[in-house]
Amino acid sequence: LLPAYLLYFLKSDIGQTHIRHRCEGAVRFQLRYSDLEQIEAPLPRLAEQEQLVRILDEAEALRRSIELSATRYCPLIAMLSATVTIEHRYRLREDGADAERTALVLVTGPAAA
Repeated sequence: LLPAYLLYFLKSDIGQTHIRHRCEGAVRFQLRYSDLEQIEAPLPRLAEQEQLVRILDEAEALRRSIELSATRYCPLIAMLSATVTIEHRYRLREDGADAERTALVLVTGPAAA
């Protein structure tokens, strides 16, 4: 089991649902190790885990890059308005094929008075 694969699973919606169902406490949630051991995760072959981790790492890096470019180039506009929408185009190479994608990023500033 790849630790990065397990981390992505636990951070996923399904993993978070499993964790929430096992948490205890009203103010401060706690998850015991014994409860964590009871979570069943899909366990693909190691090669598939490596591929999933690579794809998710690339997607996360792309998300961070888009977020960074949005905050770097539009901080003043974001401060002056409630919401700024930035359209960001990028090229993605997948198995040697180029695909053009578009992402919309919302940068929020202070609420309009």
